[in-house]
Amino acid sequence: MSSRDLAIVQPPAGTRSFYCFTLRRNGTKPWPLLQWRHKDKRVTLRMPKTASLQESLAAFDIRVPWFEAFAARKNRPKQSPFIQLHGEPVTVVQSPHYEAKPQRIGNTLQVRSAPVADMQWAVGQYIWDETLKLITPLVKDKAAMLGVQPGQIWLSNAMRKWGACDRHNNVNFSWRLAMAPRDVQEYLAAHEVAHFKHKHHQHDFWAEVNSLMPGWAAPEHWLTFKGGALMAFHFEDVAPLPALEARHSAQPPHGAKYYAR
Repeated sequence: MSSRDLAIVQPPAGTRSFYCFTLRRNGTKPWPLLQWRHKDKRVTLRMPKTASLQESLAAFDIRVPWFEAFAARKNRPKQSPFIQLHGEPVTVVQSPHYEAKPQRIGNTLQVRSAPVADMQWAVGQYIWDETLKLITPLVKDKAAMLGVQPGQIWLSNAMRKWGACDRHNNVNFSWRLAMAPRDVQEYLAAHEVAHFKHKHHQHDFWAEVNSLMPGWAAPEHWLTFKGGALMAFHFEDVAPLPALEARHSAQPPHGAKYYAR
């Protein structure tokens, strides 16, 4: 524990939090910030200087679901043919008919048959392209509501933040955003655009978010409790099913629509 750390906190019995974490006072940001380092498995909660220990425990408790999903990223589950697109389950299937980019047909995403690594990369690129395609008009529409001009819009592989905004109104989003439900996508656009006028998370900022998207609390709640699962996703987790033609005569299991031609 460094000299900047306040204490190693062990939550008392009876609370939902059951992790030891380091509590560090943060003099620059007025909101809680949870950090976790894979290398030494250290959990740090940064809190405002004025926050009490009880408030710190409550802030950590709220973030436990996100933390658990993010921590599980180190031990990824077995590969699966299923991904999320716009909050809906989609099955990744190989198909020799498509020679270029993956195409979504119903509840399947059909990718060209190729070495596994190439198919996985194609799925990741498809999600990246979908995110950029959906977030660009959302940001421009929300910015028009404020009468401001957005800067550059780009994507990154950030694993702790869904979005960010700099002082020049350039915005940055996680490439995984296309996997989230559509109201979450709209909320994140409204959130970052609100930063064009308010570079903080105080009352005026949230009032601006509410003007851009009434009902933003529901997608914010979704991000808190389910967003970590999407942050843990990597395209290497995808295992596309064999081509439909190779198994068109096989007896499909119950509910497996992706077998049907």
